[in-house]
Parts: sequence; C-alpha cells; structure tokens
Amino acid sequence: MLKLDPEAARRLLERIAGGDEAALAELHRVFARRVFAFAQARLRDDAAAEEAVADTFFEIWRHARRFRGESQPSTWMFGIARNIVLNKLRGRAPETDELDETMPAEDL
Repeated sequence: MLKLDPEAARRLLERIAGGDEAALAELHRVFARRVFAFAQARLRDDAAAEEAVADTFFEIWRHARRFRGESQPSTWMFGIARNIVLNKLRGRAPETDELDETMPAEDL
C-alpha cells in the first residue's frame, strides 16, 4: 500500500488549491484504493464505489482551499468520501422486499 506522510499530503493539497493537476494525480495514486475500499465496504457495489472515488477526488479538486490543517489531510479527505457515500446511500431506492414490508396493505 502506498503511503504519504501527513506533511507531504498537506503540501499536495496546497498545490491542488493552486490548480496543480499533477498534485491531484499524486494524491489520487496514494489514496484512491483506500477511498474505494471505504466506499465499497459501505455501498457493497463496485460501480457505486468507483463513482464515489471519482466524486471524492472531484470535490478535493474543487475545495482544496478549504483544508485548514486542523485535522490530518486523510481525515479531511475521508470526511468528504463519507459524505458522498452517505448521499449515495440516501439516494438508493428501497429493495422490493423492504418496500413490501413498509407499505401499508390496501383495503379492498
């Protein structure tokens, strides 16, 4: 597993905040597998987990300036991933069996 010390990750986030695409690619190279594992464990769907990874790094790209250094960079990034996963879980339609159990029976 690739590792990056917190100070190096902070520097990458600073570079990303300045529009450095190579810094984003490096951060992705180091963290994408872990973000995927995090998302897949919760979503139980590889395609949705891959989408969560893409969404997470897109949000990192858009909001790197918001990282204030009050937490570890990985904590901040996984907070973004967590919010994306939760939004995906909220957007899922209930399973048919679950729907049958939660819908009241019609009186005929």
